[in-house]
Amino acid sequence: MKIYLDDERATPPGFVRCWTVGEVIDLLKTRSVTHVSLDNDLGIPGKENEGYQVVRYLEDLCDERNPDGDITFPIPTLRAHSGNAAAVQDMKKGIEKLHRWKDKRFPGTYDMSGFSGQYHMYQGNG
Repeated sequence: MKIYLDDERATPPGFVRCWTVGEVIDLLKTRSVTHVSLDNDLGIPGKENEGYQVVRYLEDLCDERNPDGDITFPIPTLRAHSGNAAAVQDMKKGIEKLHRWKDKRFPGTYDMSGFSGQYHMYQGNG
């Protein structure tokens, strides 16, 4: 399953649309998500409602130093697509860490073919 988190842009073909961080996390818990494309600013006040929180959730869940974590969790291929330059940079750091963990734990499963680009900056708000 491919997930697209955004409050404004059109959902690309083949992706399931999510409007909130909670919806994305609920779908991730099914362990059937292969790709996630994240907007950061979702039009809902509060840092807990930013796309970056999905990256933080996965970092915490998949960190082998976390005694409550799950190093067997199938880390999806992730991409940031936001107009918020600072958020994209924060997400990029976390995404790259997650992709390194994924490549280390599950060699050969890193697949960007579902995306047109790894990080995309949009003009304007978003």
